[in-house]
Amino acid sequence: MRKIRGMIVALTAMAFIGSPILTTLTQAATITLPSGKAVEVTESQLTTLKAQPEIEFVKTLPAELPSGQVAVAIPTELGGGYAIGTPSAIASAFNAAGITVGLTAAAVTGATALTTGVILATMAGVIAAALSGEEAAAHHAVSHH
Repeated sequence: MRKIRGMIVALTAMAFIGSPILTTLTQAATITLPSGKAVEVTESQLTTLKAQPEIEFVKTLPAELPSGQVAVAIPTELGGGYAIGTPSAIASAFNAAGITVGLTAAAVTGATALTTGVILATMAGVIAAALSGEEAAAHHAVSHH
């Protein structure tokens, strides 16, 4: 009977440890990527993030970032500072730390949205030019009647 009680206590304790109640006791904060995407990060995930290769952590942001690199601000609730790396390295590190799943370099910088906007603006310009060209051609057409 004591063994059964011991197992019940152990199972109850293990269930509590894995429960969302304990997770909420861990301090978490929101990190906003350069693209504007917001992600929740715990202290544990930040520790894992700091161990990732190709990511540098600094307390103050340098006046100028190295070419091709971006900075992600770490909230003061998690110690403050900045994670610096290429968009690809940032994406890989966030995925490896369990902060995100499937994050890409384009999603870190918002390059997809920017590229789409440029393509749409270009297409609109081409269509407008084509329409105005057709309109001009119609006015200059010579009637053979």
